[in-house]
Formats: sequence, C-alpha cells, structure tokens
Amino acid sequence: MGIPANEGSPVSPGSSTPPDLRQKQIGTGRRLKKSAIEGFVIGIIFFNLFPYLVRVPASYVIVFNIIWFAIVIGVYVGATKLLLRGKKMMSASVEEALKADPRRPVLYLRSFLDDHAASKLLSGIQTPWAVIFGEVETEEEMLAKILSDFGPLICIGKPGEEYPELGASRMYVSQEEWHEKVNGLIAQASMVVLRLGQTEGFWWELEHSIQQLNPRALLVFVPYISDKTVRDKIRQRAESLCPKPLPAFTAWDKKSGTVGSLRGIIFFDRDWTGHYVDLTRRAWTWRTLPRFLGFAKARATVRYALRPVYQQAGVSWKEPPIRWLPTIYIGSVAGILALGILALLLFSGLHLLQDRLHRHRDDARNVIDPTVDPKNFHSTPANKTNGFEVPLQSSAIKSVNCVQQPTKFVGDMTPAELLQFSQGFTDNFTPGRDINCIAFVDKPVANQKVEWRWIAENVKGFSPNQTVLKQDSTVGSEAEPDTLRKTITITPPGSYRLELYTGNANAPTKSLHFTVRPLSETPPSRENANTYLPGEPKPVKPRNTDNTRADASNGSATAHFNRGVTLQNQGQLRAAVAEYVASIAIDPSNAKAHGNLAVALDAMGNNAAAVAEYRTALQLNPNYSLAHYNLGLSLGRHGHRTQALVQYRAACSLEPSNELYCSAFRAAQSGSQ
Repeated sequence: MGIPANEGSPVSPGSSTPPDLRQKQIGTGRRLKKSAIEGFVIGIIFFNLFPYLVRVPASYVIVFNIIWFAIVIGVYVGATKLLLRGKKMMSASVEEALKADPRRPVLYLRSFLDDHAASKLLSGIQTPWAVIFGEVETEEEMLAKILSDFGPLICIGKPGEEYPELGASRMYVSQEEWHEKVNGLIAQASMVVLRLGQTEGFWWELEHSIQQLNPRALLVFVPYISDKTVRDKIRQRAESLCPKPLPAFTAWDKKSGTVGSLRGIIFFDRDWTGHYVDLTRRAWTWRTLPRFLGFAKARATVRYALRPVYQQAGVSWKEPPIRWLPTIYIGSVAGILALGILALLLFSGLHLLQDRLHRHRDDARNVIDPTVDPKNFHSTPANKTNGFEVPLQSSAIKSVNCVQQPTKFVGDMTPAELLQFSQGFTDNFTPGRDINCIAFVDKPVANQKVEWRWIAENVKGFSPNQTVLKQDSTVGSEAEPDTLRKTITITPPGSYRLELYTGNANAPTKSLHFTVRPLSETPPSRENANTYLPGEPKPVKPRNTDNTRADASNGSATAHFNRGVTLQNQGQLRAAVAEYVASIAIDPSNAKAHGNLAVALDAMGNNAAAVAEYRTALQLNPNYSLAHYNLGLSLGRHGHRTQALVQYRAACSLEPSNELYCSAFRAAQSGSQ
C-alpha cells in the first residue's frame, strides 16, 4: 500500500454513494455486460462465417485476411473491456458485502503494485468461450469465491482508481489512517490472506499480522517472481519476521502456471511451523479429472490445495463440482476417437486374419492370378498345335509347378532376357521372397483334401528329409475347380522337396525338388545344373538366328515349338516359356508360338506380359479364334469385362460351331446387361 490518497478522488460504490446514483451505476454495469456478451457472440460468428460469405479476388486474399483478423481481435478486445468495466461498476463495497454476509470477514492484504497481475483474466485468449459459458473471472475473483467459505473477502482499495478491481470488496482510506484501519481489520478478521510482495507497506502488514493472529489464521500466497536476487531478498525478509524458518518455496520461478500468477500457498501450524503447497504440480487424478475441465482448472487446483486449511479452521471442505458440459464434450470426442482407433485395429486385424485364411485356402491371387482357364488345354485336338491337351494320368494331381517373381517384371523383358530368366527354372530360388506354386487336379472331386509337405532335404539346422511345414488345400476352393495354389517364403538356403498327398495316400502324388541359394551365389545356368525336375528333358541351347539352315531335329522354330507344347502339357511352364521364346527368336511371325507363350505366362501369373503376347498373336493372325478366347478369359478375370466381351464375340463369330467360345460370349453378354 502506502500510496497517497491525494492522487485522485475515487468513485467507490457503497454507502458513501447516494442510493439513486448507485442504482444507476449498477444498471449501467448490467448494460455493459450485456453489450459485451453480444459483442463476443458477434465476434465468434464473424470469425467463423464471414470468410465464407464474402468472395474476395485472389490477389486481395492476404489483405482481406489481415483486415478480417484485425476486426475480430478488435471486437474481442473491446468486448472484454466492456465486460470488465460493467462487472466493476456492479462490484459491492465492503459495507454492502458485510451487510449481505454478517460473518467475520477475510482480510486480503497485498501491495497495490500487484493489483495488475491479480486482475488479469484466467481464461486468457479463450475469454470469448468463457463468456459464453459464464466463467469469466480474474485471479482475485477466483480467490474471493473460494475464500467466501471462510467469510466475505475484503481489502483496502487503491487510492485514485476509477472503479474497484474485481474480487475482494474494497474500502478506501487516506494515507494517514490506513495503518490504524488495517490493524482494526486484522483484529476483526477470521483469516488474513497476504500476497507476498516487496514494498515496505506489505512488510508492515505481514509483521503486524504475525503479531496479532493465531498462526492458523494466516495464509500467504506466493506469486511468480523471475528475478532470483529479488526472490532471495523477499525470502530473507519474510524469515526475519516469522518465528520459525519458512519451508522451501518451490516453483515460484516458473513462468507458466495453472493459477494465473500464483505459484504456491503457505499455511502454518499452531507453533508457526510453515507448510508450502506447490500450485504448479498436477492436482488432479483420473478420478478427479472431470472437476478440472473447462475453465475451472485454477479454481479446482486452489480448492484442493486449501484442503488442510479448511480442516484447521474447522470449515467443511467440499470437492469442486464436476464440470458436466466439458466432461461430456471431451468424453464424446475421446469416445469417437477410441471407436475410430478400435475400428481401425479391428479392420486391420480382420484384414490380417483374412489374409492368413486366404493363404491357408491357397489364395495367392495378389502374386499369382492366372486367368487362363486350364480347360482351354482341351479346346482343340491334341494333334493340333494351336492348343494343349493334357494327357490324363492315374494320379489325382496332374502337375505342380513353382515360380518366383524376378526382380524385373517379365512383361518388360526383351526376348533374350526372358529366355535367360526362363532357363533359371524352378530349382533356383532367392531366399526371403515369395515362392508361388500352382497344382492342376485331374478329375477334381469337390472338398477333397490335398496336403502340401515342405521337406528340408539338406538344410543347415534341420535333419535330413525333415518336414518343416504342412499345409492343407481343398479342391474346389479356388475360382478354377481344378487348380490349387500355395505361397511360401523360405529364408534358410539349401535343398528342399515339395510333396503333395491326396486323400489318405501314404505316398506323394506329386513331388518337386528345388533349391534356395544364398544371395551371394549366382544361380548356375541350366546347362551346368546337375539336377532337373522329374521327367524333365535337358533344355536345348538357344539357336543363333543366322542364316544357317535348321530342321525339326536340330532346334528349328518348329522343334522348339513342339518341345514347348510337350513341356507345357507336363506342367513345366518355365521350360515351355524357354522353348517358345527360342521358337519366336527364329520365327517371330508364328502367331501360335506367341499364343502358347501367352498361355504359359498367364499360368505363371504374368498377366500383363500374357495380354501383350495375345495381342501380338492377333496382330499376326486376326482370325486366331483360340487367341481371342484366351485373351477374353484373361481380360475378364481381371475385371475388363467390356474388352473380354469383344474378344469372346470375335472368337464365336470366327467359329460359330464352337460351343465353348459361343457359350462364353453369351455368358459375358448377359453379365454386362
């Protein structure tokens, strides 16, 4: 305090103000509050809607945004000032407060220099929303509401102020009489609350409070002070006046806090033993969190911190009320987010489960999706070279073949690269990449079980011929009823064997040997390999495409083509690809070689390369009905129904008597309608 009264004549509302003038003052304050609330509402609406209601040329967008934002800020600042002014005009004087509450008052003592910090709004930049929810209050207002449990909060007003600050009810005294007035108020008060300061007037008030009060009736709030030298001086001065050393003031140098400018509270026992409560520490638990939501965090923090003071004073302490509106809002948002995360996890889990189930059901369509129906192997007589007819065998599994996708897409390979790739064959795989196997079933029986056994013949860490994995397939579970698929990834290098068992057979129906080679090894060329697939003839080296005369016995285009047909009938697709490529290298105009190469590539899962070969065959021979039909199958299985219909129509028009072609055309035509 200690500020002379002759700095101005304060207009202090109370009994010293005529009743009619006081009523006018209160009415003006109410109108100002109403105008302020309307201003905040207009500001919120203007902030959110105005940019969508006004069309601004692109060249003026930045200028418009600056002006728009400045207007909104101006409205908010003006509305805040109106609100505070209206509330100040309605503030009760000490006389009015004591008349409304006859209990012994709580005296609030502080340095007038600290009124500026204590009069700031706790809601800060969120003030517009705080106004909407009716929770606009300053730091001193918050203290007045909490301390009202002990009695009405009163204090000496700063001489010369136009309107009293919000919070404690104020009385105004002259410089000459404030000592006597404060001493009298200390003697009358049920509790004295001091805000730690550094003026001589404050130290006088603290000294006289310690001399006159019961220790339990003294409460000291510790504010934020940035200067360490000032903090040390204040502490030394305070300890010199207290009967016992004060506790450590923690966190009073923290810039940010949850209770405005306050950082701690000091209360005393009967023997002047001091206790310090840190207001910057988290006061809430998960159980009490709903009481801290919204704009009530500061109020709830101080109320929980003052709980021992309530107990000392014998005043009933009540928990802060639950903030239902923000609790419901935050709970709803958190619930929606939790449900979204849960749905995402469930979707991911179901996707993984579905993927695993698909793998167990031989669905490897993401890697291999041959779209050529194996039935087209029977589409032409065996003695014709424009089709395939797989000879029936006594076993249930007609053939099995495994491939591994190259690092370069087959459709992008040159004929020479494709030939080199195809000669790698199925017994040289790279570790850690998917190996895709396809088996063709002879005379499929629905729901018949087929067991795939992956056997380590010579692999480090496994016994010789140890079965490392068993998988089951069900005939008829695939889109093609006579086709089964499996995908496996093998990391340990070594020699392996795949065996397929049907029904209750004790011996494998089909078997396939392959090798997984270390990454450091280069797979040997097929000519130098020591092992070949069962029943597989040694491949013939590619012939030079010079003018040397060739015949069917020494590797001519026809010989390569015929060998390709034989190998494809045996299910040795990659070997067949090598022969077709060799045939095409000698005779690029052979449409049937391109068509058969497309069928083999399609069966190996290289749809794009297969479609390209089909189209090449049709460019060479537009009347190639089987190529039209196979291309229609390939396109239809990959969703290109309109294009497939065109190919089926062409095949049927070329051979109207071929029921296979025409039935496919009719089915596609009805499906497109």
